[in-house]
Amino acid sequence: MDVSLNSDMNKNLAGNIIIPEDWTEIPKKCFAGNENITSVTIPKTVKKISFEAFAQCYSIKKVIIQNGLEIIGQDAFSACRSLQHIDLPEGLRIKNFILWESRF
Repeated sequence: MDVSLNSDMNKNLAGNIIIPEDWTEIPKKCFAGNENITSVTIPKTVKKISFEAFAQCYSIKKVIIQNGLEIIGQDAFSACRSLQHIDLPEGLRIKNFILWESRF
């Protein structure tokens, strides 16, 4: 199944998710609540991860963000309780509480 800008289409995604290179932003709550995603790779074309984009994705263990990202919105990875590793590029602007209620 392909990754979609429509959050309803992303409910059934599982395993390692690779964000398409034609995306420049991950929309608000785009993957929120998906309990089957285990890792996410975000390409250098993505400039913004919006509010609660991956909130309550309880199974995410690893996030790889390539250089290019400029801002992570508030609560982007909140309640990602399995998160063990996140790569953040230099010069990134971070809104409050991106990892709220995460065990990271």
